[in-house]
Amino acid sequence: MARVTIIIYDVCFDELINDILSDEGFVDVTKRMHIISNQKTIMITSISDTNDRMLLLQVYSNGLVLIDSTQGDILLDWAPKEMGLHESYEIILATSWDTMLGKVKLYICLSDGQQNQVQLIDITWDPSSSTFSLIPTSHLCLEMQPSYLGCFSTLGDNGINNETFLIIGTFSGQLLLFNVQYSDIRFVHKESLASTSAGSFAVPSSVACLNSRVGLHGPPIQYLLVGLRQGTLLCYRVNPTFSSTSPKCGPILCRSPVVCDLGSYAIRFTVEAPHTIFALSDRLWRIECNELRRHALDIEKVFLQKPTSVSALAYLGTNYVLPLNTKILAMVEDCKLLLFDAGQGNRPTTRKIILGETPRKIIRNNLSDYSITITSASVGPTRKNTIRLLDTFSGKSLTNSQPLWVDKDLEKSGYRVLSSAEWNVQYRERKYKYLCIGIGHPRDHQQVRHQGTTSKSGMDSGALLLYRLKQNDQINTSTKYTLLPVWNQDHLQDGVFAICPHSAGLLFSAGSTIHLYQLNSENGRLTEIAHKTLRFLITSIHVADDRICITSQTESISFYKFNNDTKKLEFLKSDTVARTVHHALVLNSRVAVGVCQAGGFVALHDDPDDKSFERRLLRLFSFYYPDIVIKSKLGSMQTRYIVPQDENRLATHILPWTADIVKDDQQAPKTNEAIKPIIGCTVAGGIVTIHRISAALYMLLLALQERILEYQPTSPLLGSTRDFHAWYCQQSSGQKNTVHGDLIAMYSRLSLAEQEEIICLQQKTMLDIADATLSFLRLYLPLSDVGNEKTLEMESDCELLVLLQKEERVFPAQQIAFLLRRLVDAFERYC
Repeated sequence: MARVTIIIYDVCFDELINDILSDEGFVDVTKRMHIISNQKTIMITSISDTNDRMLLLQVYSNGLVLIDSTQGDILLDWAPKEMGLHESYEIILATSWDTMLGKVKLYICLSDGQQNQVQLIDITWDPSSSTFSLIPTSHLCLEMQPSYLGCFSTLGDNGINNETFLIIGTFSGQLLLFNVQYSDIRFVHKESLASTSAGSFAVPSSVACLNSRVGLHGPPIQYLLVGLRQGTLLCYRVNPTFSSTSPKCGPILCRSPVVCDLGSYAIRFTVEAPHTIFALSDRLWRIECNELRRHALDIEKVFLQKPTSVSALAYLGTNYVLPLNTKILAMVEDCKLLLFDAGQGNRPTTRKIILGETPRKIIRNNLSDYSITITSASVGPTRKNTIRLLDTFSGKSLTNSQPLWVDKDLEKSGYRVLSSAEWNVQYRERKYKYLCIGIGHPRDHQQVRHQGTTSKSGMDSGALLLYRLKQNDQINTSTKYTLLPVWNQDHLQDGVFAICPHSAGLLFSAGSTIHLYQLNSENGRLTEIAHKTLRFLITSIHVADDRICITSQTESISFYKFNNDTKKLEFLKSDTVARTVHHALVLNSRVAVGVCQAGGFVALHDDPDDKSFERRLLRLFSFYYPDIVIKSKLGSMQTRYIVPQDENRLATHILPWTADIVKDDQQAPKTNEAIKPIIGCTVAGGIVTIHRISAALYMLLLALQERILEYQPTSPLLGSTRDFHAWYCQQSSGQKNTVHGDLIAMYSRLSLAEQEEIICLQQKTMLDIADATLSFLRLYLPLSDVGNEKTLEMESDCELLVLLQKEERVFPAQQIAFLLRRLVDAFERYC
């Protein structure tokens, strides 16, 4: 398995550098430099002679030129016909390697449309005559059409280049590696990309080499990044022990690359530094080695302020005279040259967009990079609500602001925006996008006093508004989208608190009634298909596959489905405990995590094997949190440190929430993808993260938590351990299958003696920590490690496993404390 992990999150380069683009700061010198501009440029790069004179090497389809960048003089002009080749041969690919010894090795791929060959050319500086000489040396005939040509060098333990290899990608989905350290070209390795999950159409478009920082927890680690024409990234770990002279060291590339989709266009790389690379596909990505974890790569999506489609990309680094700490990213977009400051100082973590009004609802579309905002402002005695579309990263308005389309009487009496959602409708071969807005009219307290009626929602009526979101032709208009009001479903019996698209139409609630409507694409009218009235106010609606998850006041979470034959909403299962759930996170069609109004989380599971007459949802976990958590989701506020099993066995005990519930939770799924926790923000401004762990890790951490609560230096500061168990853990209908990370983190703050003292605590009601450690180690140290080379930590764990397996064992408190110390430390870094 390739020992690498890919991590994905977002970054933004905000500042467009205008002063450098001025006539004085950026000058077009194409004509003065005698650059060949009437033919296709295959490669252009800068090299230096022994006098540190900067030269420009341009390879075009019919030859190459070497130009003095200072004077603009052509020092060398060469064409393939000088080797005796027919005029039909053209250069289709090229790459170069500077040996730093006054010689540049140039590799060009020549083709006449039928035959392909790679030619090695030595460009040498002769100081005695002050001239350059060009000598064609060895060549290589290719049987397959090449798609990429490049070079990379392996690293030794000290970070110095060891061997240099030529990489050839083919249209048949192969990578060919040749050693070019010598005067000839020697075949080393062939890698079939069709055997990966990228499929048989895996054609390399670009290859780059990424190195970890030297001295970061050991020798540098090297990765070979392969960008495919289909927009997929393959990441190989380079064998650090490989040597062309030693066949016993194994292949140069470790097997099973990590696969990551970056877009649908061919990937192109540009190098910022040995440990940082930019990748361009549909979007721009930044790939770099993680500073804390040796075997982890960070992939950042780069959001730019202006460009929408980038056709060329280059990085201006340390070889240019730039202001201090300035890194410039140059790109071509719509035949315009743009420069961005790519330094760390211009990577904002937040963006402030001034609306000028109070935001009520925000819908962010990650695919289209826009946000739909519904704002309100007081205009005289009434309150006006406005819709607008904003570019999420520039703050630019994509539509003309327009007020909500409501009845005049409703507008005069006042109304509130309660819910909103996007709805995509497929009609024939086109997809239509709609914006759905639910509103409610607040109850008039004087009218209620006279009529004697009450409403649990505080609304006496509601309406559903439907807008079509249409993309404009940007040539004829300044705005990108237009919002067209198409339907107003008013005079509903209560406020519309929840909206959710369904495969059969649009689901929305009006008080305690759930409605299913379909849109008639011929006349644009909404037609009711089904409805069902529940006992309590519906707070949210979610859809996963064919399941409809409904949260409500008092009735907690319920599962329904729409029967297309009977055209009815059918009840499936519900929670048997009364809870007021204001929102749910549906992980799959059988698991939902509810956020309670009184504080706390509960995860409910629809067990297909449960045939009880109650038709109840089973509780997976629950705990009380003394705050109200706003809308929860799967995500993370930090870089993920996930690595494969052979690099960090803790990662195999952190399970994805989207995985199916199995009977044996100890069988951890094998994945190279980042596992996101459940994350939620609280009303008081806090952030809660919830990780799913294996049963073995849970029992071990639970045994440790029991001792932390009883140990005097770590016992609860307010109240007592008894209060924690008898009161705190009994809130929100009781705690189940939960370990508190803030309590576990206290273990690492203790001294070594205190850590061993905690391990020795034992009471009748406590779990046996030795048995829990034994169960964990049996999974933490698989049998496949027997006979393999082990680290000092692994040797200590193996010795502890042997001690715990003895019938007459001495309690190994010191070894268990050492294991837990490393485990808690790794868990804190991971989570």
